[in-house]
Amino acid sequence: MDAGQTLPYCSPNDTALQSSHVVPIVFSEQRYMLGGLYLVVWALGFFPQCLCLYSICHKQHLKYPCYVLMMFVSVLDLSNLTTCVLTAGIFSLLDIHHCNSGYWVIIIGYVTLWLWFAYCGAAMILALNRVLEFSSKHTSELLFDGRRCWLWVFVSLGYACLVQCTVSKPFYYYNPTEGVFNFFTLHTTPTNVNHIVNNMFTFLFVSVSYTSMRLLLKIKMRQGVSTVRAVSSLEAKLSIQTFVVGILAAFATIGYIGMSYFLFARVPLTGALGECLWASVHRGSAYIYLTMNKSMRTTALKLLSVYGGTKVTTLTATPSFVQHK
Repeated sequence: MDAGQTLPYCSPNDTALQSSHVVPIVFSEQRYMLGGLYLVVWALGFFPQCLCLYSICHKQHLKYPCYVLMMFVSVLDLSNLTTCVLTAGIFSLLDIHHCNSGYWVIIIGYVTLWLWFAYCGAAMILALNRVLEFSSKHTSELLFDGRRCWLWVFVSLGYACLVQCTVSKPFYYYNPTEGVFNFFTLHTTPTNVNHIVNNMFTFLFVSVSYTSMRLLLKIKMRQGVSTVRAVSSLEAKLSIQTFVVGILAAFATIGYIGMSYFLFARVPLTGALGECLWASVHRGSAYIYLTMNKSMRTTALKLLSVYGGTKVTTLTATPSFVQHK
């Protein structure tokens, strides 16, 4: 028996894919346009993120817990870019879906959402680390210093497994014509509650954490050297970096949910817009860090100079969080 006949959302006697909700198709060959778009979006994000990861992994950076967490987030950025736009682009261009290609396409859907949950967990842990650096240095050292920082990687992965494994009757598949992953369930109402709760909680946690960090930084700058050492220009700039990256991630999480489940779920091309919004989180951080973090930018330029023959002056690494004395 053909695999397409036994799987949900497939037509009874052929390999055609049936959408779980009616979304008008704008162009007759829409999947080719979306497939090409996704590949461009992937290329614009993947290679800068590789440079970002290389810079983070330099030995001068990994001495600091914050950079260890950033390294793990960057790995998840690359993984999510690969699944949410590279894989999606290939699937759309080749018209690959579970009805005509089998259960392995569904497995990729499971991996795709699991990677997103892992990213959300890592983003919240990084936000916690950043705000503790400004609010309680002792607590930050207790939780993140030394090898303890590496344990948080397993916390993030465990969080992803917990959220994924508690979804009731999940069924995740890709629609190549709409250009969107559908993370639904096989209940009468296919809404994935875990997905919604995860995104909303991530939105609230990251928004509150980075907003608090920003406020704490302003307070400490006003207090001056009487209570903490003077906040350097680099640290002030870094607070803006983390704030921008955090808010970008926060609003992307809530925006994707709105496009997938609520107000705009039946509007043409919102699925594709949601995929691009999802990808913007994972490529945006690379552009922000490489543009605003001088130490990381110099490390990346040094790598490029090896191939371009240009000499780049090496800078001394500076921790990407405020240190108190």
